[in-house]
Amino acid sequence: MIVVAHRLQTIIESDRVLVLDTGKVAEFDTPTVLRKRPESHFAKLINEIQMEEEKTKKEKEKSKKEEDKKDDKKD
Repeated sequence: MIVVAHRLQTIIESDRVLVLDTGKVAEFDTPTVLRKRPESHFAKLINEIQMEEEKTKKEKEKSKKEEDKKDDKKD
């Protein structure tokens, strides 16, 4: 079965991952092996997503703290 996905979460449990770059095979291996290779396109994508998720989480936490401070001032 071939799965074309835009979300890495969709393919992370796949047996093999084929990454294309400008129409050519850039890498092909298991997700585990690709994640362990720092130069891997797949690993870089996962790292970027994780950094974005952490950034979003921190921004939400900061926003929540600011809202809590405003609520404390109202009391």
